Amino acid sequence: MNNYNYEKDSISTNIKFKALLFGKSPITTNFSFKVSDVFDRYKMKGTLLNLNTSDLNILTKPMFNIRTKGHIHKLDFLINGSDYDASAVTNMVYQDLKLIYGKDKGTHKLLNRIVNLVVKKNQTSEEAKNVQVYVKRNQKKSMYNQIIKCFVESLKKTLL
Repeated sequence: MNNYNYEKDSISTNIKFKALLFGKSPITTNFSFKVSDVFDRYKMKGTLLNLNTSDLNILTKPMFNIRTKGHIHKLDFLINGSDYDASAVTNMVYQDLKLIYGKDKGTHKLLNRIVNLVVKKNQTSEEAKNVQVYVKRNQKKSMYNQIIKCFVESLKKTLL
């Protein structure tokens, strides 16, 4: 196979990988796209298992000023994206989830109590439902930013 006729090529490129997120939590993903697609459409389907959410603090603290506690037992996801937008379907089973905004002192402490009253702490596999989201892509940012936006929007819908 070569890329001499890539504009006419209708063969999908499929990448399957398994990894340990943060060296602990198994993640499997199937990623597919067509090199010839001028809209850069892609499909990403996978499952994440047994994630201690405090491991995410390395990302959530600088990005959102939020720390987390709890455990994600299983997160299934399907993202269909392109140059301009993406849609995602996720399904998450989790336990003992808690969000901590800022330093958890003074005003932040009150805000944290209110937020954690609203946020669903647990979601069993029987309670879990598919959550659908749609996001626009910031053309100045990468596809990875778009994927993160899909996960953030999905989490918001799942937890509230």
